[in-house]
Amino acid sequence: MQGFSPSPPSAVLQAGLRWSVQRAPASVLSGDRPRRCTTSLQVWRLSIGGGGLCGDAIVPAPPQGSLRLGSSSRWTCACIASVGSAVGSNGGDGEQPKQRRGRPKSEAPAYDAQQLLHSLGLKGSPAELRRSMSKINGIRQQGVLQHAAAVVAHLRGLGLEQQLLEQLFMRCLELFSWPPEERAEALFSQLMSSGLTAAEAARCFEACPEAARYLSFAGSTAVVDGILSHSQDSNRGPKPKVPAAQRTAAAMLRADPSSVQLLQVDGTKLRRKTDGLLVLGCSPKAVAKLLWILPSLFWKADSVAQPEQAADVLHNELGLAPEAVFELVASKAPGWLTNSQDTLRRRAAALTEEFGRDEAASIVVRDVMVLNCDARVWQHNLHYMAACSVGDARAVLLKTPRLLYLNHAALDFVARRLLLQRYTGLSAAQLYQQHAHHITQIQLKQLALRLQYVEHRQSSLDDKKQQARGVAWPWPLRLLTYNLQHKTSSPGFLATLGSSQQEWDAFVAAHPAGSGPVWEWAQQEAGAEVQRLVGVLPLELQQAAADVRPLYKSRRAFAPEL
Repeated sequence: MQGFSPSPPSAVLQAGLRWSVQRAPASVLSGDRPRRCTTSLQVWRLSIGGGGLCGDAIVPAPPQGSLRLGSSSRWTCACIASVGSAVGSNGGDGEQPKQRRGRPKSEAPAYDAQQLLHSLGLKGSPAELRRSMSKINGIRQQGVLQHAAAVVAHLRGLGLEQQLLEQLFMRCLELFSWPPEERAEALFSQLMSSGLTAAEAARCFEACPEAARYLSFAGSTAVVDGILSHSQDSNRGPKPKVPAAQRTAAAMLRADPSSVQLLQVDGTKLRRKTDGLLVLGCSPKAVAKLLWILPSLFWKADSVAQPEQAADVLHNELGLAPEAVFELVASKAPGWLTNSQDTLRRRAAALTEEFGRDEAASIVVRDVMVLNCDARVWQHNLHYMAACSVGDARAVLLKTPRLLYLNHAALDFVARRLLLQRYTGLSAAQLYQQHAHHITQIQLKQLALRLQYVEHRQSSLDDKKQQARGVAWPWPLRLLTYNLQHKTSSPGFLATLGSSQQEWDAFVAAHPAGSGPVWEWAQQEAGAEVQRLVGVLPLELQQAAADVRPLYKSRRAFAPEL
C-alpha cells in the first residue's frame, strides 16, 4: 500500500468538512493558558499572522504591539476534520497517530529580548535573557511576556533598587511569569512580614529561583520560628554572630539566602522531622542548633535517618551512647553527617586502632571535625611530628585533637611554626608539647605583622633592655596570638608592648599584611622545611599524599579580634 499523505485543505473541504474562522476573544488573549478544544476530531493546524494551534489547543495570535514577532493579525483559522474522512480520501487504512500522554508540550513564543528589556526599563544582556528564558517552559515564557511589567512595577513599589531588580529578573524569571497577586506580591509580603527587607527577600529568590514556584511560605516560616525559639547560647568558645535570642527564620535567611529552600518544605513535614529527631534523643536545644547550622539537613528526605544511622555506627565503633552522638549532631560542624556510613565506620575504626576505643571516643566528643578527616591526614602528621623530634606524638594529638585534621606540612602551618620558634626561642618539639594550641591560633599574615611590629617597638629600646629580654617575645604566647586590645582575662597584645591603638593603626597603614622582611623570611624558610617534612614520609604515603585533602586547605585559621 502506498504511503499515506494528508490531503491539502482544498481536498478536505471538498469532502464536506467544516471550517471555522474565529476572532480570538479578549479573555483568551489575556489569559495564561490557551483554550482547549474538547472535540475528538483531528485538527488541521493553520494560522495567519503568528497565531497557531498547539495540539488541540487554539493559541490566538498576539495583539498589536506585542513583543512576539510576526504579523499583528489577530485572526486564526482552523480546519477540523475527522480522522476517518481524511483517511477515506486515500482509500486505505491510515496509521493512527500516537497519543502523547500527560500535558501537551507548550511551544515557546517568539519575542525580541532587547525590546523586552527596554519596555521594562531594565538593563542587561539580551543573550543572557534568552538563555534564562530557554530554561523555563513555553507557558511560563508567555507569562513573562504578559506579566513582567506588572511584577517589575510592584517590586519597584516595594523599594527594590534598579541593580538588584535587574539581577533578580535575569536570575529568577519564573517570579515574573505570574500576575503579581499570584506570586511576587504574596511571597514578598510573607518574607517581609517575617522581618526581611525587600532587598533581602529578593536575594532569597536570586539564590534559589525554584522558590518562586511555591504559593506560600507562611506555614513553614511559623514552624521554623518555633523550632529556633529553643536556641541557647553556649558559654564556651567565641560569641556567635547571631545570638540565640535573635535567631528566627528571617535571621537565617538574612545570613544565608539559599536557606529559603527550607521554607519550601511543608510545615507539617517539618514538624514531623523535628518530632523524629526528638524521639531519637535530640533535645529541643540540639534540634534548634542543628536547624540553624545545617538547614539543608531538614529539606532532605532522610533528615531523621542520617543521624540515626550515624548514632549506630559511632555506638558500634566507639561505644558512644546515642544521646552523646545527637549532641555531636548539633555541634559546631555537623557536616560530618553527610559522610556515608562506610566512611564514618572506616574513620572511627582507624582512630580506635591508633589510639584505643576510649581515647578515640574522647577525641570525637571533644572535636567531631576529626570525622571529616581522612585517616591518612593524621597518619602523615605523626611522621611530620616525629621529624620535629616530638617524643610522643600520639599524646600531643590526643591532648589537642584539632591537630589531627590539619596538614602539618602545609606552607602556612609550617611558616607559622617557624615564626613562633624564631621569636620565642622554643624548639618545634617544645611548641608541640607545651603550646600546641597556639600553633593554629592565628592567621599567618597577622602573626607576621605582629612580630614585625614587635621588632619595630624593640628598635626603640636600648641594647641593655634588649639583652635582658633575651628573645623578641618573652611573654606568654596567648598575649601574642589572641586579642590586640585588653580583655578581662588578658591585657592584650598592644598593652603588653606598651603601645596604643593609634600607633598600631599607623604601622599597619605603612606595612600591609603579607609583606615585609618577617613575612618574606617565613615564606623562604617554610618552603625548604616543607620539602624536608614530605621527604620523611614512607614511599607508599608519599604516593598517596597527593590524593589526601586535609581540612587545613579549605578551612580558615582562627582570625583574632582586631
